[in-house]
Amino acid sequence: PFDQLAEYVEIFRNERRAHGLSDDAKCPIVRECFIGRDAAHAREVSRGPLLAKYSTYAAWGQEGASAGDFETAFDEFIAAHFLIGDIYQVRDQLQQCAEATGSDHFLMRMQWPGLDQGEALANIERIGNLI
Repeated sequence: PFDQLAEYVEIFRNERRAHGLSDDAKCPIVRECFIGRDAAHAREVSRGPLLAKYSTYAAWGQEGASAGDFETAFDEFIAAHFLIGDIYQVRDQLQQCAEATGSDHFLMRMQWPGLDQGEALANIERIGNLI
């Protein structure tokens, strides 16, 4: 699920080499992250706010996306762009992302517009338990 991201990281490293820079620079990976009580809870809570956020990006002209794309293929979109699930699923996704990109530096967006404040705080706590 992280193939496209791995390609982008490789482009970054190739460009550094092309300009005489080392390719071992840290390359932080930024991802939306929501750890639910279980996988169903994670998808249920994150779906609405993330659909709204990324549909807005599509309306603004995000390359390769239309508002309808997110609604019809949300599960595939989640797998390629977010870390969402129960604590074990997110741990596995994080490990897969690290292996695909060679990165060990992750920035996680844990709260976004439309996400209930209580859910955001519980998410932060669950992420803290993972890390």
